Amino acid sequence: MYDGIRQKTDLFVIDGDLTTYKATIKERNLWIDMVIRMAEQAPVLIVSGNHGKESDGDLYALAKAKGKHSIYLSTEPELIEFDHVAVATFPYPRKADWVGTPQAEGMQEAFVEQMEEFNRQFARRPGFYRLFFGHFGVAGARVSSGQPLAGRCAEYPLEPLRRLRAQYVGLMSHIHLRSSRCLMTKEIQPGPPALN
Repeated sequence: MYDGIRQKTDLFVIDGDLTTYKATIKERNLWIDMVIRMAEQAPVLIVSGNHGKESDGDLYALAKAKGKHSIYLSTEPELIEFDHVAVATFPYPRKADWVGTPQAEGMQEAFVEQMEEFNRQFARRPGFYRLFFGHFGVAGARVSSGQPLAGRCAEYPLEPLRRLRAQYVGLMSHIHLRSSRCLMTKEIQPGPPALN
């Protein structure tokens, strides 16, 4: 956060998993103070993750904090505009309990349709930077040692992300490292998305 403020970041993105379980009052107060400091510099976008009760209102207090710039909480897929920047979000799905069940196929179809809808929304905003932030696993993902990413998390196919007409795609991939938080600076370059 402090590096982002020193670098005059234009947009802060917190891509979920702020806490391990239900946030304690101490954790919530710490995050509220940090989000307010960020919002004094630039807009703040918070995408809910799967830890604790993030998708069930645990982050609500953060979105009510006030700063010089807006604070947005995304708990459902949506497109948010920030001064010539269109940001598509895909938070951790609330129906993640469906993982490994017959209903999971419906989630896959809904994901593909949502990516197509984001492309339609991007197309209606020529001249905008187009960004995407999501909190989910990618089917077939592997950790650096080559082992499959194991666990019970919502996974979606890579191909719809490859087709997404975003200039930047940021995913919280459930490989939890301190460096997994995203800061976006002014060096956004127009061009095709880079997704490896």
